[in-house]
Amino acid sequence: MLLIDTGESSSLRKTNVDKVISELSSLNVTFEMRRLSVGDFAWICRDRSGKELMLPYILERKRLDDLSGSIQDGRFHEQKFRLKQCGLENKIYLVENEKKYHGLPISHLQQALANTEVIDGFTIVRTDNHLESMKYIANFSNILTNMFKDKTLTTHIDEVDSGYGNSSNIVKLISFKTFSSSSAKNKNMTVRDMLIRQLLQIRGLSVHKAFAIVEQYPSPRLLVNAFKRSGNPLLLSNISYGIPIKTVGPAISKTLFQIFSANDNRV
Repeated sequence: MLLIDTGESSSLRKTNVDKVISELSSLNVTFEMRRLSVGDFAWICRDRSGKELMLPYILERKRLDDLSGSIQDGRFHEQKFRLKQCGLENKIYLVENEKKYHGLPISHLQQALANTEVIDGFTIVRTDNHLESMKYIANFSNILTNMFKDKTLTTHIDEVDSGYGNSSNIVKLISFKTFSSSSAKNKNMTVRDMLIRQLLQIRGLSVHKAFAIVEQYPSPRLLVNAFKRSGNPLLLSNISYGIPIKTVGPAISKTLFQIFSANDNRV
């Protein structure tokens, strides 16, 4: 069954929700409106005991103007970070074109989507309008139904009786509860996770740069101490990441030097 996010940050808030419901109903899609901790659409099923399990697919929908705005205010990287943590293997990024678009240059959006596909491993889907997006979601829902209808579904923590069915038909999934806690904004995070979140608030600091920095300095204290020992604002400049290889660069390094030097006594 398809789940549709009802959260305040959902892309549906910028669309007529009644229209979405009408279109999906006309396409014979079984769905439920529910608050999702991340993503706009996901798919759920129930095991033999009735427990709700998440199929390993999640979809984030963006109109071009929303994509542009999310890149500018940092939501783009923060959302991708939480999607990577949600426990669902297959991430789909659906981008809806608009006839009247005002925002960042299209080339910037294309580069961001290319990085999302090649580096982050997301599947990028492009549609020409809202109705085409709903048709894609309806078709994909039917594909998932056929894909999993003959499978034995269980959770990662369940023990499957070896005498029940064929092991090739057993699919281990995460529960809805696990999905919600894994991707929630207020989940219990490690120091490393909190530092990544902190770094992503800085303009121009992408998720790839953040992960590269935290790989070498996994806590604020280690970063502060490194800057203090070296006294070098360019300390992080040559940290590399990505394919082709890029570096964090002097501008970001200088910004972090100023931030973490100023916070020396509070970290």
